[in-house]
Amino acid sequence: MGCTAPFVMKLIMVNSHERSGTHFLMNTLALNFGYCSSPYVNFDFPDTTPHAPHNVMVMLQRIKTRNHIVKSHYEGTFFKPIINELTTMANVFYISREEDEVFNSCSKHYNALKWDEAHQSVDGEDLKRQEPYGGCMRYQYQQYPTMLMRWKAHKLSWDLPNVIQIKYENLLNQFDKTVRNISKQIRIQVTGGIARKPDRSKTVQNGEFKE
Repeated sequence: MGCTAPFVMKLIMVNSHERSGTHFLMNTLALNFGYCSSPYVNFDFPDTTPHAPHNVMVMLQRIKTRNHIVKSHYEGTFFKPIINELTTMANVFYISREEDEVFNSCSKHYNALKWDEAHQSVDGEDLKRQEPYGGCMRYQYQQYPTMLMRWKAHKLSWDLPNVIQIKYENLLNQFDKTVRNISKQIRIQVTGGIARKPDRSKTVQNGEFKE
C-alpha cells in the first residue's frame, strides 16, 4: 500500500533541532491523519538556500504530493520573513526535546557519522561545550559559542505565530492526548482509532520510531 491522499490535504512541515523526535512526530502524523512520512520531502538539499525566503516558498509551492511530510532542521529565523505565508499554506510543527536527551543522542549520532557533522565528543555534556562545527552549521542562521547556545537559539527561533509546538515527552508519555490535541489544531479527525506502531508502507524506516 502506497501513500495516497484521500482528500485535498494541507501541506505539513515538521521542524526540529537534530535528534528531537522528528521521525516520531512524522510517523505519528502519517499513521493518524492520512499523511506519508516515507518517502518524505527532505528540506536539506545543497541547491536550496534558506537564506532566500522567496526561493523557499517557491520550492514548497511546487510540491504536488501534499500528503508527503516536509522535514527540516533549520532555525526558524530562516522562515520568519515568510511565516504568515508559510502557515497559511501548511500546518507547521516544531517538536522539542529535553536538553540532556537531545545532547546524549546527538553525541552518539555525530560520533557514528563518517563525515564531520560536528565535533567528536565524549558524551552529551562534552558536546554542549563544543563550538558548532562541520555540516551541522548549515541549519543555523549564525555562529554560536557553544552547541548548547545553538540549541537554545534554535528553540527560541521557532517561537513564531501559528507554529504548532509539540514536546517530545508529551508525545511519548501522553500519546493519545497529544494526538487528539493535534487533531483539533489541524482540523482533521482521527479515523479508526489512534495508531501507535509504524505502518511500514508509509512511515520512516531507518532509526528508532521514537527518535
